[in-house]
Amino acid sequence: MVASWPLGAPPTQNGLGDDEWEIATEEFVTIQRNLTVTNFLGAIEYTKLYGGVRGRVRVTDGATLSLRFSPIHLESEQYETTVQFSCTETSPFITPMVEFTPDSRDYREHSFIGREMYGGYELEACVEDGTGYLDQGTAVHLWSE
Repeated sequence: MVASWPLGAPPTQNGLGDDEWEIATEEFVTIQRNLTVTNFLGAIEYTKLYGGVRGRVRVTDGATLSLRFSPIHLESEQYETTVQFSCTETSPFITPMVEFTPDSRDYREHSFIGREMYGGYELEACVEDGTGYLDQGTAVHLWSE
């Protein structure tokens, strides 16, 4: 593992405790966004980096929570992963890993300025027919081959 970024305390938490992130919107909302400097994460010309999410989740009865992880510097659906949950008891999960560094040394074909040096990701969530909850220890992980 190269790096990990936990969600931490939800924005509505007023003090110490083990509050969960509450997701109650049917439209995807960003719950974590991060920028990286990929040349400090390894020799990107030779080593692939992959990103994914690991944590705990639960939903109210009949609800479905969707969680989407996508690198912001790679422009294709093959570089994002979306998972759905319908577990009413708190359950651990891990998403499929997606490529985080580029396939090629030719970075000019992409519109993200400075793609050879800068990267980042966005973690989004939405829920249908109820409310979803993410543990504050849920984290985005970056792994090397």
